[in-house]
Order: sequence, then structure tokens, then C-alpha cells
Amino acid sequence: VRLGSLELRIERSVGRTRNIPQRMACSGEVGLSIQHVTKMMGELFVLRNQANLETDILETPEIFWEFANYEGLYEQCRLHLDIDRRVTILNQRFEVLQDLLEFLEEDLNVRHATRLEWIVIILCVLEALVMALRLYSNFMWPRAHGRHAAIGHAAGGDSPPAPAPEMLASAK
Repeated sequence: VRLGSLELRIERSVGRTRNIPQRMACSGEVGLSIQHVTKMMGELFVLRNQANLETDILETPEIFWEFANYEGLYEQCRLHLDIDRRVTILNQRFEVLQDLLEFLEEDLNVRHATRLEWIVIILCVLEALVMALRLYSNFMWPRAHGRHAAIGHAAGGDSPPAPAPEMLASAK
């Protein structure tokens, strides 16, 4: 009964992810958020743990230590229900789903990293533009308007301040 329940749940997971590779092949886009992919991976791990760690599907139950004469009947039922083959198929499906979800997670992480790299590049360009404008305003503007500055200074008017020596040294 447990194995049948797990098979049904993994079949539902396969059904939910069946169209993802088709969408990727057609559009080249994943179309899922990292949170959704992570949630799907968590659900898959829960199912895999239930199938392989939390149930006694893979081994002879402890009750047969006390009732050893029924263990042969249990083994015949396992063979009749083909438990080992079904568990193997179930684990293969887990692996296929896990491969798909790991690929999706990696693709989403790469896209996020690329987006962050572009943000850093844009910020560096903006910083370079601001620095270029500051350098122009501090060094080129007074020289280009030096005659007016000298006239304004001689007449007692306000002239643009000369760049500080420490600014000249830091600009080099």
C-alpha cells in the first residue's frame, strides 16, 4: 500500500514537470522562479526519503523476527507484487526528476548571477562617468574659462576656486 501511494505521488510529480522540457525546447526559457524549483526539489526529497529511509519496503519487517515461520510467505508476496523492481523504477524516476530540477536550479542561478554582473558593470560605468565629470569640472572648466576667471578676480568678483593641491595629487 505504501509503495502504491509513493508510486502515485511520484507519478503526479512527473506529470507536473512533464511540460517543462517541452517549454524549454520551444521557447528557451524556464519560466519558473527559483523558489518554485526549490519547493519542487524539497517535495522530491521528501518522497525519496519516504521511499528509501522511512519505510520498510526495502527490507524484511522486524515483526518476522518473532514470527519467522511467516517470513517465507512475506518473501513470496514480495516476489508476487514485484516490490524490488517497482522500487528500482521508482528510484530511477526520482533520479530523472532530480536531474531536471538540478538543471533548472543551475540555469536560474546562472541567470541571476548574470543579472548581478550586469548591475555591477552598469554601476562601474556610472561611477566612471561621474568621475569624468568631476575631473572635467575641476580641471578643464577653470582652464577653459581662465580669462574670465582672471578678469572676475581682478575686478573683485567671485571666481571659481582653484583645485586643492591634494585633489591634483589624487587625480594622478
